[in-house]
Amino acid sequence: MLDAVHGSSKVFFCDAHAASVLSRSLRLHDLMEHGVTLLEDPMTPQQPIMSSPAPYFFAVEGASVSRVVEDWMAKVTYRDAHIFALGCTPHRIPQQLARSRIAPRAMRSMDIMLDFTALELLVFHLSMQNGFPQLLSLLSPLSPPTRESVLDVAASRLVAAFYAMNNSVPGICQQNSGNICHGFARTFFEGLPGTATTKRISLRGADSRGNPVRIIVD
Repeated sequence: MLDAVHGSSKVFFCDAHAASVLSRSLRLHDLMEHGVTLLEDPMTPQQPIMSSPAPYFFAVEGASVSRVVEDWMAKVTYRDAHIFALGCTPHRIPQQLARSRIAPRAMRSMDIMLDFTALELLVFHLSMQNGFPQLLSLLSPLSPPTRESVLDVAASRLVAAFYAMNNSVPGICQQNSGNICHGFARTFFEGLPGTATTKRISLRGADSRGNPVRIIVD
C-alpha cells in the first residue's frame, strides 16, 4: 500500500481508525523509508495540490466516505486518487464515490484487511505522548525508574513473547560493550526455563521449527 503511490514525499490521508492501525504496525522511520512524510486527517480541510497524488486510507464508515466525497464534489483537488479501504467495502461505498469527481481520477481502489487490534503497542508510535517514561516507570508514579527496573520490564516482555512463540529457545548476541548487556541477558534468562543458558559473548537458539531466534543487545 505504501509503495503503490510513487514519490519520495507523500502525504497519506488517514482517518483516526486507519492511523491507529498504522501506528500499531509501523514505526515512524518505517513510514519515512516508504516516502511517507505526513499523515493528514481527511476530516481537516486541506489546500488542494493539483500536482500531488492523494492516497486515502480510511475505515469504510459513513463519515470518512462522506468527507472524501465532499473534497472531490466541487472540483478536482489532486492529480489522482488512490483509495485503500480498511476492511471490506460495502457496495454502496463505490457508488457514493462515483458521484463525485474522484471517479475519473481514481487510479486504484483496494480493500486492506488490517482491521485488527494489536496485542501491545510498539515502544514508539504516532499517537504516543510522553509514553517512553511511562513505559519505564515503576508501579508507583512517585518512584523514578532505575536501571534494574528498566531491564526487568524489557526482559519480562521478551520472556512473555517467547512463551507465546511456543517452546522457542532464544539467543542473545551482544558486543560486550558494557555491564548493561550482561545485566539484561542475566535478567532475561532468569525468566526462562532451565533449558536456556547464557554465555559471556554470544547466545544462539532456534524455535520449534528450527528457525533461528536472536535478540541483539547493542
